[in-house]
Amino acid sequence: MNGRTAALAAAAALGLAAVARAGLPGAPPTAAEVLASWPQASLTLARVALQKYGLPDEALPERLVWRGRRPWRRIVVFRDPAAEDRPALLLESVAYQVPVRRWRELAAFDRGVSFDVVRGELAARTSNEASNVLALNLADAVARGRLRGAQAAVLFDRTLGLAPGALPARWTRRLLFRPGR
Repeated sequence: MNGRTAALAAAAALGLAAVARAGLPGAPPTAAEVLASWPQASLTLARVALQKYGLPDEALPERLVWRGRRPWRRIVVFRDPAAEDRPALLLESVAYQVPVRRWRELAAFDRGVSFDVVRGELAARTSNEASNVLALNLADAVARGRLRGAQAAVLFDRTLGLAPGALPARWTRRLLFRPGR
């Protein structure tokens, strides 16, 4: 079984094959068709997201997108990582406002977190949901002035590496703050 056949079989097992284009010319691809060409790491992450969040709102060759699945404003599983040295295949965002005086400090916490002032959206792009939750919880602590950006980066690395000084597991299981609307 080649990679394409395996991906189609996996998509069919998830019930995605039933969502067909019905042969309409110019119709957008289905999630199953998109996943057929994805590498294994991305495909595995997409399967987890499909099981947890259902069918995506958008299926493009380079990404699957879900919107409005609480607590997330947006969930994006990418086919390819942002950079070769970082397997950042999953982006999750929440509605959030960062005070202007904390923007620079938040930028110092460079572990896949970004803030879009126009959208009012705080996002984390890492390799899995637990890392994203941790990154967003630490970003919230930075935005509220409880941590400096460099401190948050150290805590992120320690927690993911299970090193001494790591944060308790609850920091990776759920958001410890209430996202905006």
